[in-house]
Amino acid sequence: MLDNKAPQPADALAAVTHPDPFPYYRLLREQRPLYFDAGLKLWVASSHAVVEEAFHHTALRVRPVAEPVPTALAGTMAGEVFAQLVRMTDGDFHAAHKPGVTQGAQRWSLADVARASEETLKHVSGGGANALLSLLPLQTMARLLGVPQAALEATCRWAEQFTQGIAPGALVQAVALGGVAAQALMEQGRALGLSTVQAANRIAFMQQ
Repeated sequence: MLDNKAPQPADALAAVTHPDPFPYYRLLREQRPLYFDAGLKLWVASSHAVVEEAFHHTALRVRPVAEPVPTALAGTMAGEVFAQLVRMTDGDFHAAHKPGVTQGAQRWSLADVARASEETLKHVSGGGANALLSLLPLQTMARLLGVPQAALEATCRWAEQFTQGIAPGALVQAVALGGVAAQALMEQGRALGLSTVQAANRIAFMQQ
């Protein structure tokens, strides 16, 4: 039951967990369809027209037009993989390959995910809560992708190294390790008969 006496959300982020945010959302749409929230340090777009315009604005692409791959990754295997990631591209490439990536994700049911998670928990021990929060989703995804137990540890280590290597501000050593990891993971994908794009986005499933 909604609490109609609850105070108005403090901001757009607080509205997400508010008992009844809809009057606040309506107020934004009608009076502040686009504004800068100094407290949150971000722009808030609330009306359909503004959101639609933002989605199609060239300044709001996933990557800068002149830098589709981060400069630090240029010429590395990690950069080659980055260029094939559907979630990091726009335009025709994204439109052509997103359906395949989406279809790939939809092949797993919630029951599949639950079984893979339970199997992971049988083999994960030590490291504390933070390690578990990192390792559980990664190993679960690797299992869903069919990585055998014998290759699981190395595969997850490579996925972590790739993720660290493409992070903004990554050190030179991390970028280098990320490239080595990307090469190993791409070889795994190709051994499964996957195309370059499919093998790269297989990595993305684990990376995310």
